[in-house]
Amino acid sequence: MKRALCMILALATAVSLAACGSPGASVPKPSASSPSGPASPAAQPATIGALAEDLPERVMAAESGSRTPVTLDGAALEEFVAFLDALDISYPHPEYFDLESRYAGRMEEREAVSVHQNRQPIVQDGTIHQSLLLSVVKENNAAYFEDEDRNLMHTPIEDEGEIRDVIRLISESIEYDLPKLSQAEQDRLNCLLGDLKIVRASGLSLAAVVMETNVLYVNPPMIDVGQYASDNENAYRNTLYHEARHLLQSDCPCYREAAYRQTGTMRLPDGADALDPFRSFWLIEGSAEKAACNQTGDAPMSYSNLVGYVDSLDLAALLSPLAENSQAIEDCTLRRDTPGLLSLLGGEGENRTAQVLRLLWGMEIVQGYADDLQGELGMTEDEFYDLRMEIKADCCLEIARCYYRNLALALQDAQGVTLEDLYCLMAIFEGDFYYHVETTPEEMGQAPLEMLRQMEEQFLAAVSAGEGMALEELTEGWRSYPLWQGTQGETLNASLSWLDPAKKDYLVQRAYSDSVLYLLPACDLASALYGGAAGQGE
Repeated sequence: MKRALCMILALATAVSLAACGSPGASVPKPSASSPSGPASPAAQPATIGALAEDLPERVMAAESGSRTPVTLDGAALEEFVAFLDALDISYPHPEYFDLESRYAGRMEEREAVSVHQNRQPIVQDGTIHQSLLLSVVKENNAAYFEDEDRNLMHTPIEDEGEIRDVIRLISESIEYDLPKLSQAEQDRLNCLLGDLKIVRASGLSLAAVVMETNVLYVNPPMIDVGQYASDNENAYRNTLYHEARHLLQSDCPCYREAAYRQTGTMRLPDGADALDPFRSFWLIEGSAEKAACNQTGDAPMSYSNLVGYVDSLDLAALLSPLAENSQAIEDCTLRRDTPGLLSLLGGEGENRTAQVLRLLWGMEIVQGYADDLQGELGMTEDEFYDLRMEIKADCCLEIARCYYRNLALALQDAQGVTLEDLYCLMAIFEGDFYYHVETTPEEMGQAPLEMLRQMEEQFLAAVSAGEGMALEELTEGWRSYPLWQGTQGETLNASLSWLDPAKKDYLVQRAYSDSVLYLLPACDLASALYGGAAGQGE
């Protein structure tokens, strides 16, 4: 889909629509003014008005629309869930997606630590005792720099005031999410902070990193590079907020001899190979960045693609009764709750759990965290890119399965659902799905779209069984459904009254920011006007 061009065309019809951006970005509703930057020469209002006379009828309904109550059949919804579970989403080179040989050892919960190594009360009553943490860090730093095995690129931070600033910022970040942690997890965090070192890194290292040995290194010149690249005056703060989330995700020293190390929801033993299918570093980084953005309200400074996929998982999980809010996925990584993450995405039973885990590993490959696979397969750069795009399409389908599964299960107990609600929820997800698959090569993009349409058709068939409306009638209603109502397209054409208000608000934001279903006619028009020419984005 030609997102930028479609937006220009839609805005040229004086319809107030949603801004483009990363999936789920919370943005104010735009006006009908022209987008910034030069418009396409062919996008002149008079021409567009002549060629797209029916476009307003597609994107807007009457100023005040009616709602159509629906009666849903529980057995039909269960049959739809069975259909979803049976879908064959087959990743290429399945030998690299084999979880079975490692499954038992990774999914078994480790023995809980009853008494931690470090018990100084750094975490107290929901706050970080900063002066105590400073004294602990100074002591740890001294021991670290006496160790011959330390990283030689690390040097001491001579200015104690700088260490105090780092501690202040990581404390602000930790305290924001601390209420989400169980007492056992707070004890683990307290032990980890008792082992924390804060040092300087030199050269072209990353801006800041939390290492497995609980060393937080800071590289101010590289943070300055990030500030310049992102044009964010709070780059230093936001970088430390991000790294503090890695402290929440990390193991304390008590687990160094355990069967596996846990970082967020990822479980890997020491010495795990680079193609271990339980790797999901992309989720760790994306969740840390998204959690920091949740606190600051800023756009991602880095990892925007990762944040986009975390937000897609949040959308897929939102309708689960286990989702407390629209941040459930990143919250699981901060709480290090692997079973909770899998349950949110419909991972009940070993088969479903494996399907979700393969999704997480597939995204690891897509996002460039498993490039050793290229050498293993003897592929060229172009061949490996095509493989990643193929895997991306499969991952998007798995996200779709998670979303529709949670939607069907949520509807079994819902009261006051309307047909417009169902169409709206389909539209919001379809917008998210298109956002990701639009960058796949054309020959790869058709198959996932066809499978998504299968899911939509089967879902409408389940609705038809309870509502008594013919499937053809429901399908036609879906195809002509206008997402927005009002003379300015300012009102979501759904009530969603059966949802928790916070979840409803989030869905409205998603509809504003990234649902592009209502741009399809404009995109068809763009293809006619420009012969299918398109630019591609991430």
